[in-house]
Amino acid sequence: MSYGLVFLGLPPHYERLKDVDPGLPIGGAQVAEHAMLQSLLRYSVAEPFIVVPNPTLARREARALLSAYDNHERALLAFPEELAIPDGVRVVVFQAITRLAEGAVFRRRWGEHGWPLVGLSHALNGADALQTAMLSTVRPDLFGASDTLICTSRGAVEAWRRLRARVSDSIAGDPSCPAGPKVPEERRGVEPFLIPLGVELGELSPVDPVAARRSLGIPDGATVFLCFGRLASRSKMDPNTPLLSFLKAFDRHPSRVLVIAGDSTGGEADRLNARVRALGLEHRVLLVENPSRRTKGLLHSAADVFLQLGDNSQETFGLAVIEAMAYGLPVIASDWSGYRDTVVDGVTGRLIPTSWRSDGYLGDTAGFVPEWDLGGALATEVAVDFELLTTALRDMADDPPQRRGMGEEGRQRARRKYAWPVIVPRIDALLGGLASPGTTVQSRRAPCWPPKTDEVFGHYATASPGLSGQLRCTDDTALLDAVRRIVPEVVDDTGMAPGAVRSVESLMETMASRGLRRYEARQLLLRGIKYGTLAPVPPSTGHI
Repeated sequence: MSYGLVFLGLPPHYERLKDVDPGLPIGGAQVAEHAMLQSLLRYSVAEPFIVVPNPTLARREARALLSAYDNHERALLAFPEELAIPDGVRVVVFQAITRLAEGAVFRRRWGEHGWPLVGLSHALNGADALQTAMLSTVRPDLFGASDTLICTSRGAVEAWRRLRARVSDSIAGDPSCPAGPKVPEERRGVEPFLIPLGVELGELSPVDPVAARRSLGIPDGATVFLCFGRLASRSKMDPNTPLLSFLKAFDRHPSRVLVIAGDSTGGEADRLNARVRALGLEHRVLLVENPSRRTKGLLHSAADVFLQLGDNSQETFGLAVIEAMAYGLPVIASDWSGYRDTVVDGVTGRLIPTSWRSDGYLGDTAGFVPEWDLGGALATEVAVDFELLTTALRDMADDPPQRRGMGEEGRQRARRKYAWPVIVPRIDALLGGLASPGTTVQSRRAPCWPPKTDEVFGHYATASPGLSGQLRCTDDTALLDAVRRIVPEVVDDTGMAPGAVRSVESLMETMASRGLRRYEARQLLLRGIKYGTLAPVPPSTGHI
């Protein structure tokens, strides 16, 4: 199983950033990408473990981001141009995203064609998945037989297979396409592999339930239903469903409380508050917008039942469900995509049947409706069985022993099947197997994808000169001082005195000796030209 790992990307700890800035919008994909890198650093056997950050990051920024990870000492930080693999090491390139074109181009430009490329699925209903499905069919020089997409649920595996098949069939129907008129089976794109996401049990922050309720202003004797997730009908669920089912199940029962919590953007929380007031539920429905990690622990500790009624096609797994199970909460969830993998109906909670009544019209509008708007519109065609939902809510509220038993079953299931120390060995087994001798990637050369930006848009500018020759530093000290105040590195890191003239190459060498990468040095010089602190010196004509 011995293999080397090149992890593309260096995501920040979004949840920690959100503790500082509660209004910071984050999505499940961002959280999962960070959790994947952190968990691999903690538990993977990969050696060497190389992290390749976004090439536009400054080195000091990349080091700061990496240092925030546990076990970051075992990782080697390398920008693309610095990548060096010891002889004899079998390497896998891993991207914790669905958009694999970046990894394919990276492998082609900086790596070797024999390295397998592995991605991680998030939402499969958007442009990232479509791009990967299309390119893996029409550009076999970028993708090969050992490339894999980790799908986090059985539903996601099937969705990827369907998407891939429909894309390749559509391409096969176009004789003008390089892959048409028939796409061979071996060219039908990246293969899916089922491995779920995990939860880091040690990072849960449960507190005493009584203390948690008092902190949140919830009566001690209440039965609390927690609905936690992004407050966005366009990407998670219609919030009217939990509100209306709660109202029907409990009418005006004062000891039943519904807590709706999660990230909020675009005024969704204001609209939801207005609905709560319109329903007369403001004393029994608590809305918690953009909770911190500490508040998240309070919410789960105060709850008796977790409620997740996803109805959007972007949901492939549902990380919030296994987190709730790890807290020991029984789960009432829609029988939808990944939820049916994690929730065992009648054992760890209840799965409520769903129906999708599509007339095809909305799906046919995908070409001219924004992705998020389309997802929300399609979700209006999906319904949870309302009567069974209200019955499940009442049953849970009326039977404390049942919900405690289901909650304990869910806790044990989360520890047994979804703890990261259980998940990462499965990832190691997959990656190590792909890295074994005998796996191959097609290596036919073709024009680079994506096309170089300057080749496509260079004509927009009056001229497109290269960065070479000599540069003169302005002698306008007021301008230099102004630039230094807002972007000091543009002035200080170039080391140019007012009025001085130096060649581009000598400046680049000087900055490299100070620890700047060539990319960073070049960007600083270009910004100096942009802000007027540097100007190209016209070449001498040789005439007197």
